[in-house]
Amino acid sequence: MLKANNVSFLYPGSSRKAVENLSCMIQPGEIVALMGASGSGKTTLARLLAGSLQPASGTISADGVLNEAGTGRSVFRRKVGILLSEPDYQLIGESVEEELAFGLVNANLPASLIEERVAEALSDSGMGDYAAYPPRFLSGGQKQKLLLLAFSLLEPAYLILDEPFQMLDAPSRKLAGGFMLHLARQKGQGILFCTHDSEEALGLADRILFLQGGKLVLSLDVGDIYGRSAELQAMGFPLPETLRLFLLLEKRGLKQAGSVMEPQSLAEVIWHCWFEE
Repeated sequence: MLKANNVSFLYPGSSRKAVENLSCMIQPGEIVALMGASGSGKTTLARLLAGSLQPASGTISADGVLNEAGTGRSVFRRKVGILLSEPDYQLIGESVEEELAFGLVNANLPASLIEERVAEALSDSGMGDYAAYPPRFLSGGQKQKLLLLAFSLLEPAYLILDEPFQMLDAPSRKLAGGFMLHLARQKGQGILFCTHDSEEALGLADRILFLQGGKLVLSLDVGDIYGRSAELQAMGFPLPETLRLFLLLEKRGLKQAGSVMEPQSLAEVIWHCWFEE
């Protein structure tokens, strides 16, 4: 597992810790959403977990390997990859095929193995027709999918994604999100992604971590969100629209086992629920 143990971090010149005494973990094959308002410490925690920042206190480990000076750090960084919110800043290849091969070349893999892995990745991902295509001309979702694919070829055990859908339209989000699910479910990679969007968190994650002021205030399985909705609202976290609608219908007495309404009648009730809230 990827684990933070009592981690704290203070930026130079700041009087407040960006992350304070925080512990969390990500299991292999698990998708965890990291939520919180701007300034809550999401990006800092993401970079700490990826090894881009070093904690002032506490430890970060991946499958028991500590991110610390010496050989441990290089092993740790092979286990954890990080993807930023703006894919254009991380794309460097002149073609999709070259982008996929870049990390493998740097890892000093044999040319025959690189060619085999890239060809297999293009085929499995449905991007074979784009092999010679310049990445800069891909859609936002295709760019994120390409970067996820490039990271997956390096076979890290864990991926850290900082606001991966922030720059994407709805179709691109669906494309990138679907591939993220594929990496977790089929490849067994543990994934943590930062998001402001509760719908994204509810739709993709197995578990959600909630940050406030650099502290972990709540960790919930997605299935437990409904039962803690009042607590989440009291802490200022936005509820998913689907959950808000469910709660409004419940207030109207429509959450009854076996109850059925005509579609038009239900639509009218839903309309009034939204606008009379």
